[in-house]
Order: sequence, then C-alpha cells, then structure tokens
Amino acid sequence: MVVNAMFVAMVAHINQPYSKIIYHLGSSMSNPITTSRFTNCISDYFTKHPLTNRQGNPIKNDNRVKLLSSKTNFYMYVAIPYMIPLKLHYNDTNLRKLLNMADLSEMDSFFFDSKLLNWEDYFTNIHVPGLMKYAIKSNI
Repeated sequence: MVVNAMFVAMVAHINQPYSKIIYHLGSSMSNPITTSRFTNCISDYFTKHPLTNRQGNPIKNDNRVKLLSSKTNFYMYVAIPYMIPLKLHYNDTNLRKLLNMADLSEMDSFFFDSKLLNWEDYFTNIHVPGLMKYAIKSNI
C-alpha cells in the first residue's frame, strides 16, 4: 500500500517536483483498529493455528511457544510495538484528496486506501503468518 501510494503521488505531482505535501498512509482516522480488536485478531489466529513442528505435532517445550503462550510476554515483545501507535492519530486528509483526484482514474489498480483494509483478514492471513515465518521462524 505504501509503495502504491508513492507511485500515485509521483504521478499526481509530476509537474510539481518540489511539492511539500505530506501523505500519511495510515488508518487511525479512516479505519482505526482498537487494542482489543487487535488482540482478538491475534488470539483468534493462535487458537485456530496452534504452533506445530514439521511433523504437525504441537510444540510444547520451545521458547517461542512460551513467548506466544503467555499473554504478558506476547504483549511485551510482539504486540506493544504495534499497540503504542494505536493511541496516535495520523491525519490522512491529503491521502483522501489523492484518492479522490479525478485525473488519476488510470491509477485505480494501485490499491492504497487504508479505509478498505479488513483488519481481521490482514492479521489472520498476512501479518501473523509473516511474523511467524520470517521473524519467529516457526513452521506454519
């Protein structure tokens, strides 16, 4: 979404190379997620997808499992960096204007409207699986 927004902003300002417009690609104004909704998404994911080893057996004595199974540990090491920004609100007025520019209709294939982001789908199918695969290096 960020890269797509950058491409569209470049096209929008092709004749204004020194434009000082700032675009916040965030969702805190248009599509906020609460801390409880965030934690429910994470909890639901691990309920539906318990950690297993390569043979498909549940992992019990592993530091990664201990980290994720303790809510205190999970919030402290994994969730807190994402929860702190939830208290901030980034003004996305310029981004809304960019999305509504009529002459950018050919740029419709560049999705960057955070208002349309489905948080449950994002956390369940993109964020947590990516975190598990690349950051925690779990076999999912």
